[in-house]
Amino acid sequence: MSLAVVTLSSEGAVLADHLILRLPDVCLYLHEKVAGDRPSERFESIIELTKDIFKKYRGLVYIAPCGVVVRAIAPFLEHKTKTLLW
Repeated sequence: MSLAVVTLSSEGAVLADHLILRLPDVCLYLHEKVAGDRPSERFESIIELTKDIFKKYRGLVYIAPCGVVVRAIAPFLEHKTKTLLW
């Protein structure tokens, strides 16, 4: 997989559907509380999910509040142009 799309809401899932139709090789991650039966991986914590998928994909697209995303990716950033290597 080259791209992961992560969302926390039903509204975000609708937007994610549009992206998935237009982009190849995408995996959708939906929060466990989002209703619906679209093919996706489910998660409970965006921070834990990010730990699991950060190095797995070439790109991550979050459809979520900016503050939540910053907290999720912050542990993996050394500088705005570099990720931490572990």
